Amino acid sequence: MKTTQAPQAAKGLQFQLDKQTLQVQIELSSLLRSLGAPTTLVTDAISIWENNLQVEVEVEPNPESELPLCYLPVSQIPQFIDQILDQLSSESRATALRFSEAFSTAEAQVNEVEILKRSNNPKVLGAVLQWMKNDPASYALHELMALQQKRTVMTAPTQAAQGAL
Repeated sequence: MKTTQAPQAAKGLQFQLDKQTLQVQIELSSLLRSLGAPTTLVTDAISIWENNLQVEVEVEPNPESELPLCYLPVSQIPQFIDQILDQLSSESRATALRFSEAFSTAEAQVNEVEILKRSNNPKVLGAVLQWMKNDPASYALHELMALQQKRTVMTAPTQAAQGAL
């Protein structure tokens, strides 16, 4: 299993869990700040990604920022980064690409672990139990990502259905 270090900028990221969909989401301004991108891109993102963003209206607006809180599903981070790359400085672009790669690697690792868990190999199951005991937060995040991937696969239209449209 290949491991990739998360970029240093990832430390200020803010996440939330949508309790209805069990979808992990990232706060857009924190993502943009961590990439070194201008947070004014949030307004552009709202118009482009409006169907994919959850926009929250704050009861007491943040005096430092007039931007609304917007949350993007983490599964869409690579696509979002691809769309804003041309608007980033070369340094920010490099950070964004590292972040996108780290996220893609994490998703691939979730797939690998899920395949191993289905093997019913006692060594694998023992390792999973140990992981649950030693790092419950990491294990819970893995389970949420795995559940999210299963839902995406189950709700994705098939090619036959797409052809019928």
